[in-house]
Amino acid sequence: MKGLVILLVLAGALYFGYTKFYRAGAGTEISATAPLGTAKGLDRHLVKLGLEKQPPTRQSIAPLGFEATATEYLDRGMIGKTGGFKESVVLFVDDKGTVRALAGMYILPPETQGARTTAVSSFLVNYWKQLGGGEPQFAPRTTGSQAKVFGQAIFARQQLVATFGKDPVQGEWVKEEPMGNLTFYIK
Repeated sequence: MKGLVILLVLAGALYFGYTKFYRAGAGTEISATAPLGTAKGLDRHLVKLGLEKQPPTRQSIAPLGFEATATEYLDRGMIGKTGGFKESVVLFVDDKGTVRALAGMYILPPETQGARTTAVSSFLVNYWKQLGGGEPQFAPRTTGSQAKVFGQAIFARQQLVATFGKDPVQGEWVKEEPMGNLTFYIK
C-alpha cells in the first residue's frame, strides 16, 4: 500500500511538472487579461525552444491600427537546411507592454503541405490550438491578379487558408508553397 501511495505521488509530480514546464505552449502565460500571452512568458518560452532573439524594431501595424515593438525569434539552424528560407516567430508588443499580435512562418514540406516538426512549426501549431483554433479547416483561396488567358487565371497564387475567431483573439493560417504563415492578433 505504501508503495502504491509513493507511485501515485510520483506520477502526480511528473504530470504537474510536465504540464507546467514542458507541454506545448507551457510558459506563454495566456490568460483572460493577456489573451495572446505575456511578452515575458513568450520571450522565455521561445528562447527555451532554441530560437535566437533578434534586436527589436519599431513598426506601425496599419491594418490593425497600432504601433508596436517587433521582436523576431529566429531558428538560425533552419536557414542552411532550407536553402535560405527562414523560420521565425515575431512578437508585436504595444507601448503598454501588451502582446497585440504574433506572427510566424515555417517551411512546408512540399510532399505533404503539412507542418514539419521544427521548433517554430511545432510552437505555431500548438499555439494555434492553445488559443482555441482547434483542428484547422483549410479552404482554397486565390490571390493576386485575376487576369484570364484562355480561361486560366494568370499571376494568381493558390493558398490554403484556415481562420478562427475566439473573442478577442483572431487567427489565420495560410499555406502557400514553400511557406506556412500563422498570424494571431487581438481585434
